[in-house]
Amino acid sequence: MEKTKVKEALVQNLQDRLQAIQTQLDALKSDMNAEAKSTSGDKHETGRAMIQLEMENMGKQHQNWESFYLIAKGLDTEAHHVAKAGSLLKMNDLWHYLSVGVGKIQYDGEDIFCLAPSAPLAQMILGISAGSKITFNQRTLEIQEIY
Repeated sequence: MEKTKVKEALVQNLQDRLQAIQTQLDALKSDMNAEAKSTSGDKHETGRAMIQLEMENMGKQHQNWESFYLIAKGLDTEAHHVAKAGSLLKMNDLWHYLSVGVGKIQYDGEDIFCLAPSAPLAQMILGISAGSKITFNQRTLEIQEIY
């Protein structure tokens, strides 16, 4: 598995999520402008307040995804001999990328689980090498490969 390509897939996934949120924000701004032209009194104010609240929530999501994006772009693609931030590893025939906690992405037909280094599983594997075994949630996991 080529770590540079996995990183590119992660960055693209995050760009897509950011674009989707931006599209929703743009639609909400348009709705807000339409509400501003309305003259329906209290109903008008309630509608604007609901749109404003949704815009604030979407803005927070955008900030979170943008921070993930910036972290992902900064990950190194050098080969690692021990698990650390930026490591791509295979455990029990499943791929894990110690990057940002965004869940599962797809690359080259494979599922890759993106974990933040602060995640409980990641904390257990940081600093260990291929061939090591850990027990997590009453399961024995073996690190088969690290890139």
